[in-house]
Amino acid sequence: MKPKEGPHFPKPLRSPDDGQYKEVLERDVDVKTELDYVYKAITMTRQKLEGRVPLIGFCGAPWTLLCYMVEGGGTKLFKEVKTWIFKYPQASKDMLQKISELCVEYLALQVVAGAQVLHPCIHTRWIFCLHMSADDSGIRLMGRRAFTIILQGICAAIPALHMRPFAEPLEGAEARSCAHDRIR
Repeated sequence: MKPKEGPHFPKPLRSPDDGQYKEVLERDVDVKTELDYVYKAITMTRQKLEGRVPLIGFCGAPWTLLCYMVEGGGTKLFKEVKTWIFKYPQASKDMLQKISELCVEYLALQVVAGAQVLHPCIHTRWIFCLHMSADDSGIRLMGRRAFTIILQGICAAIPALHMRPFAEPLEGAEARSCAHDRIR
């Protein structure tokens, strides 16, 4: 993160031949371990709130995350990502699929940690930066498919919210039987 600028990728993706593209697609990410500090913060925050207000979980849209990865940060023109999707339509779909799957797990684990309401940014105004001819490559369709995957994962996570005391995250067998395992 850059102060007053937001997310920043020092080495943005430039082609599927980039080593990091292959690394992202092939990496078996243990979201729970990699983002454990986030889940601990959610649990701690939930306890501190003492039920006064609901704790909201959040996740950025897959398309927005792809834009950051390709652009290197925020943008108003979307030049690099437009070029990317037209030059590499299958690579774009593959990356959106990977990002979507990780987003589902990320959101489900927020529920396990104590989030009571989820705000998945499954809509994104950034998708409208694409010319209508992007439909020919299926990118808009993939964007909608990514949103569907996230919604299905969230629906699987919802039972985790029922009848939970405000100060207790799910643990052990209860957590394993919850959303985290259902989305795999």
